[in-house]
Amino acid sequence: MRPDIIQTGLKGKDMQIDQIKNITIIGVGTMGHSIGQDFALAGFQVNLFDQSDAVLDKVLMRIRKNLEEMAGWDLINQDAIQPAIDRLHVVGNLAEATLDADLVVEAVYENLEIKQAVFQQLDRVCPAHTILASNTSSLMPSSLAAVTERPEKVLVLHYFYPPHLMPLVEIVKSDRTSKESAQAVYQAVNKAGKKPIITHKEALGFVANRLQSALIREAIYIIEQGIASAEDIDI
Repeated sequence: MRPDIIQTGLKGKDMQIDQIKNITIIGVGTMGHSIGQDFALAGFQVNLFDQSDAVLDKVLMRIRKNLEEMAGWDLINQDAIQPAIDRLHVVGNLAEATLDADLVVEAVYENLEIKQAVFQQLDRVCPAHTILASNTSSLMPSSLAAVTERPEKVLVLHYFYPPHLMPLVEIVKSDRTSKESAQAVYQAVNKAGKKPIITHKEALGFVANRLQSALIREAIYIIEQGIASAEDIDI
């Protein structure tokens, strides 16, 4: 399933917004399997990779269960389930999993050293055109781009739990992420039925968590001022 972008000699150049076809998910546990499910449901070919054989053995069953639940809630059609499953490919070797990847989404533990090690490895094995994205809620894309030779193709892709139900996705650029990379990912995420936003510069908490923190601070202030009880604020 080698994409046209490689065959036509565009490898290494910034991708156009309609050229993301093949997506690889690295780490298919709590968040990753759900992200892969979304892309497959939208028509993308998706490779699923994890270091844990036990996780890989159960991932398709887990995704099918999610899809069956969504069909039961009338969020998707029942006849969309099998085609989505057929677009998902469980691959136990990282080089094979990323061979044709236009976009790789890393969803491993929220630990900078672990994620940097993954990005170093991805930078070595992925095609030169591949965009590398991290599903992180707190780490800056520049800290991941710094360990690669493709900083213009590195960004954060912040999903919220559970990804297959929550609509918001934050695309966070570093000062070296190219506009073309961000737009390519924006279009892919939008095609997957999400509501993506682009954060143009790095900032602690990105957008959503900063807004949430502001609301929490105001709630505490309301309690301190005796304006309302915690129970009523929760309501």
